[in-house]
This record gives sequence, structure tokens and C-alpha cells, in this order.
Amino acid sequence: MLQAEAEFLLGYLQELWPNWEPSDTEKDVMTSFLLRHNDSEKMKDAVRTHWEKTRFKRPAAIAISQELSVLSARKGAAGGPVHKEPVPSKYFIQCMKAHAKFPGRLGRQVPVIWATGDMPDNENYQWEIAEQMRAQHQELYGGEWKTFQNE
Repeated sequence: MLQAEAEFLLGYLQELWPNWEPSDTEKDVMTSFLLRHNDSEKMKDAVRTHWEKTRFKRPAAIAISQELSVLSARKGAAGGPVHKEPVPSKYFIQCMKAHAKFPGRLGRQVPVIWATGDMPDNENYQWEIAEQMRAQHQELYGGEWKTFQNE
């Protein structure tokens, strides 16, 4: 995606969530996220789906990324097989200490999912993905997040 398309989509996000006043960090994270994807129409669909689910909250690059992955999987990304539902992994992340700006996140658990339905067998890889997700949440929302394994 080109910088101009990313800026257009960032403006689109701000139109959908008019009360959203993103910090510079949020804008940088969201723009970086948008630039990593090359299909602006599919991205717009993912943003719209995220908005329909969370219209009274604020946009989240991580949630939009999950919507994009699910959309790609359902439409058969890159000519691959179409999968109907995402597969939850055995990991989840949880907010142990919330940032003062986001007190409602305290205790929130977020499952780590594989949107394509093809969960890798490698345990270390699954853990690394969960840790990346934890680090993204911690950077974006602050506070302290930890990774846990379902029993």
C-alpha cells in the first residue's frame, strides 16, 4: 500500500470513530500497520467489519489485523484454500496492570488466534506469536500484559 492510501485509510478510520483522538504513537502504529498491506479494498472491508463490532469504542490496529486475516482466509488469500473459521490457539494474553488512560483493560483476556485455520505445530513458534501480540498490546495500550497458556 502506498503512503497516500495509508493516509486516506487513517482519515477513514477517523471518520468512522469521530471521537477518536489518536496519539502520535497510535497514528504511527496504525500507519505502519496499513503500509504493510497491499490491498486497500480488503483493508477497507476489514476496517468496516471492525467498526460494526466496536463502533462505540476506538479502532485498534491489532483487531483490524485479525479482521483482515479472517477476511483473507475466508476469501482464499493468494489462491489458497478457503477456511471458514479462525482457530484459537492454546495461548491468550491478559492485562495485569492497566495504563491510567485505559483502566477498562485491566483483567481483559485476548485470545491468540490463527485466522487461516492452519495452526503451526511448532510450540516455540506459537509462543513467539503470542509474545509478539503481547508486546504489541503493551506498546499500544501501556500497562503490563502477560502471556498465558490455556489448560
